[in-house]
Amino acid sequence: MSAKSDAQLSRALDFLQANRRSRIAIGAVIVAALLLLAGRSAYRLVPRHHSITMTGGDIVSNRHFLARILQAEAPKHGLTLVIEPVSSGLDALERVSQGKLGVALVQGGLEHTYPNVEHVATVMPELVHLLVKPGINGMDDLKGRSINMGIKNTASRSIALTLLRFAGYAEDVDYVETNFTPEQLLALPFRKMPDAILTVSSVPSYLVEILVRKHRYQVMEIPFPESLALRHGWAANGLIRAYTYDLAPVVPERDIQTVAVNMHLVANASAEPGAIAKLLEVLYSPSVENRLLQPIDAKKMMLPSGYPISQGVTEYLHRDDTFLTMELWKKAQGVFGLLMSFAGMGVVFLRWLRGKPPEEPADEEFHGYLAEVVTLEKRLMALQADVALERAASVAELGKMRQRLGELRIHLLERYPKVRLEDPQLLDRCLATVRASQDQVQHLLSRTGVSR
Repeated sequence: MSAKSDAQLSRALDFLQANRRSRIAIGAVIVAALLLLAGRSAYRLVPRHHSITMTGGDIVSNRHFLARILQAEAPKHGLTLVIEPVSSGLDALERVSQGKLGVALVQGGLEHTYPNVEHVATVMPELVHLLVKPGINGMDDLKGRSINMGIKNTASRSIALTLLRFAGYAEDVDYVETNFTPEQLLALPFRKMPDAILTVSSVPSYLVEILVRKHRYQVMEIPFPESLALRHGWAANGLIRAYTYDLAPVVPERDIQTVAVNMHLVANASAEPGAIAKLLEVLYSPSVENRLLQPIDAKKMMLPSGYPISQGVTEYLHRDDTFLTMELWKKAQGVFGLLMSFAGMGVVFLRWLRGKPPEEPADEEFHGYLAEVVTLEKRLMALQADVALERAASVAELGKMRQRLGELRIHLLERYPKVRLEDPQLLDRCLATVRASQDQVQHLLSRTGVSR
């Protein structure tokens, strides 16, 4: 079965090789494929300007402020950021998951993750701010009070619920929950403001600063961050320095403990790696730190967020790799060997595309055989005129002539199927001349008494 298949394949290849149109069509397809691959490689080498959509959440949040800084600095690095504010971190994650947004600055502290979302960087810690009206002196005084926890279905509210439960407060029993947005809080008169506000932001928080100075809220300590961290991996120890939000009166009056939650930069799984790498260049550039007035530590970018690492992160981390490395040298050796193999295959294939080389006419070769027979005929004529034909030397020479003529006849018959002759009668003439010479040799040998 295998031999039959090989024979059929061989016939098919011979047919394609013999057909000029088939060879041209196959060659055109292969050349087009090679040009496509070369063009794709060249396209990747050309510097590109990337564009990606981004959100930092609510327009009064520090994350939105950071997003605007990144937007302003991005064009210097060949990147355009289109900022789209959203109401909450959950909404941002939902849009990133659906591919409606490319990247987002989101708050940690969520117990579940979203599909099609990847980790780009852990940017900085955000601190939980517990704002209280004058007269509230500790977390024990929150019972029976109204507490604003942000709009529902947000990471901030989820963190606030966790903190209050850890402090021993039962939801809808020990306190009254309000769900004002930051914009609504800024617009409310003091009499309608909640007794306490839980919000999460990097320091300094512009929302907290306005509330402290406008409504004389105090920033209260949350004394159990380390204990909370034992139960929730997203929680860490945080510190708000004295004088952070006001000088007269001092807010807070001293350095206070609170819960820290990391801010993460996440991206849709299909976001272009080149754009993500450019965004990281912008994020960790000195100009962004200068405008933000606080450092962004690149060493913390890989702190886990619960999402898989984006390919753009890998591209960014290897941007400064030395060109000539041992690994690259080994790869170059492998590529060189592969190229040599393909070059050999290419040579064979090009020869195949050219078709079978036309055979040169073999008339000149057969003319040479005729010339050799003519030389033998001349010698035969000389021997025939020799009166001492029976001499041993003459007999031996005639024997050699007979052997050579026999070999020549066999050679002509073997060569004929393998060559092309412009003169189709040339073989017949050669064979006839050889046969005549053989008869003449035999005649002379018979005169000497040698029959065979």
